[in-house]
Amino acid sequence: MSVEEVEQTRNAYSKAPNSKAWKESFGEMAKKTVLRRLCKMIDLNFDTAEANQAYLEGMDSNLADRPQKEKTEAHDVYAKGNVVADGEYKEVAEEQEKPIGGVEEDGQITINQ
Repeated sequence: MSVEEVEQTRNAYSKAPNSKAWKESFGEMAKKTVLRRLCKMIDLNFDTAEANQAYLEGMDSNLADRPQKEKTEAHDVYAKGNVVADGEYKEVAEEQEKPIGGVEEDGQITINQ
């Protein structure tokens, strides 16, 4: 991307185009802009099984070995009886904040526990 394209992206899409980061680290922000634009072009739907296998082998972790979380739908929560419809409520009195400590007249510092 040219400097003009980075500036155009900055002005059109940045939440803070005049921020300290853009003013003091323009080069780093420009790199970030270019990398984000590039990452949007990465296609993870590979044309061949070999390309997909190479991608999986090049990863830092193996997704196949990860335990899968059980997906819970809203209707499952209600069906399993996990929702309390009729509960008991009681008023809870607020506790007054105790001072942490203070300085006594003789200059001694007290700490309440």
